[in-house]
Amino acid sequence: MAETVGKINGDSFLLEINDIVVAHSIDASLEVSQESIDTTTKDSSRWVDKINGNRSYSGSGSGLFAFDPDGATELGAVDLIDLIMGDTTPTFKLTNSNAGDVEYSGSIVLTNVSLSSPQNAAVGYDFSFEGVGPLVKTVIT
Repeated sequence: MAETVGKINGDSFLLEINDIVVAHSIDASLEVSQESIDTTTKDSSRWVDKINGNRSYSGSGSGLFAFDPDGATELGAVDLIDLIMGDTTPTFKLTNSNAGDVEYSGSIVLTNVSLSSPQNAAVGYDFSFEGVGPLVKTVIT
């Protein structure tokens, strides 16, 4: 049974890449999609008919920029850019680390990292990724 019940504060979910928490995270999202395949025929009485097609997932996140996240426990914007420049296929995990709850994980391709430095405001970063292969649902132990 899930440890967490009721409505959940977003602060409890963390996005990890290569098992390292994304530093100074503000938000994270995961989108799961499924294509549909049109199977409408003359026998469908002019009603559209569909079957399930390919599935995919993608996600994004944002945070506050720091040149010096703790490399052993935090992954910052510079590290994310290095993953893109290194042509890597890292893993991701969206988790709250509570035993009995569910987490999602998989392999990804980082598709974008952007830095923003507005006047008189904190420097931030945004990133996005696309899944490679299956999305895995695991009950946290």
